[in-house]
Amino acid sequence: MALLGNADGSFVATGKGVGYVRLASLKGMLNLESKGLKSRAGPLRPKLAAEFGLKPRAPYTDFIAAIQAKMEEMLPEIQEENRKHHA
Repeated sequence: MALLGNADGSFVATGKGVGYVRLASLKGMLNLESKGLKSRAGPLRPKLAAEFGLKPRAPYTDFIAAIQAKMEEMLPEIQEENRKHHA
């Protein structure tokens, strides 16, 4: 994930990093939802169930663990992309 810094201090994720940031965001949203905070878009678990091969009513911990595993699986590719971009 090439992180490109801007003059105002913000960063932009590019390449494979976009998917990684999406997963990190979903993980955070599920964590909040598990504590009782709901979004206007409705519950996330039914929407993510097919993507992660889980049942829609599986525990939040199962979804969070599946997302974490996917993030760890993506990490070597993202690190390689960073090396190429910053070399």
